[in-house]
Amino acid sequence: RLYPVVKRYCIGLTQSASDAEDLAQDTWLKALGSWKRLVPPNPEAWLLRTARNAWIDRIRRQHVLERLMKQERPYDGARDVYGLEIEAALLALMKCLPPLQRAVFLLRDVFGFTSLETSELLQTTDGAVKAALHRVRQSLAKVREELERGRMTLPQEQDLKAFLTVSARAYSMGDIAVLVELALSDEVEPA
Repeated sequence: RLYPVVKRYCIGLTQSASDAEDLAQDTWLKALGSWKRLVPPNPEAWLLRTARNAWIDRIRRQHVLERLMKQERPYDGARDVYGLEIEAALLALMKCLPPLQRAVFLLRDVFGFTSLETSELLQTTDGAVKAALHRVRQSLAKVREELERGRMTLPQEQDLKAFLTVSARAYSMGDIAVLVELALSDEVEPA
């Protein structure tokens, strides 16, 4: 009985029948997953809020992707200045943050994922993601200081150089899955 209400609301949000259908289905999938634990007192309001939040998340991800696509240049494997800057930033993150915090920072603050989406991708709890993000934001001044002082010289070890090059390439290409997998690896011990 609530499906038509959700569908009409989704059409109003998206202004497109096909996008509305996708959004309504996403909303119901989230509802079914959540309602296994507890059915909210007002299911209609909960469904409409879930649809709105899912639409906002989708728009944010599209904006991040569009911004990345505008900035993206074809990667030819050469270590140009742009690539070196990305490598230096990734090295600073590796030296200053443990793996989980690096992955949370990339997903939440760089790519704009929600806490819930991040927790699902990293197979952890929403609370762990929020705690890690809090610690990351406290540590960012240290990362920024490392970058501003110019003390971040790229390593001479071939394995670490290759690791940073692959990480920078994944970032440049917007390959979130590879970048997060690399961020979760403990190639460099945090300071």
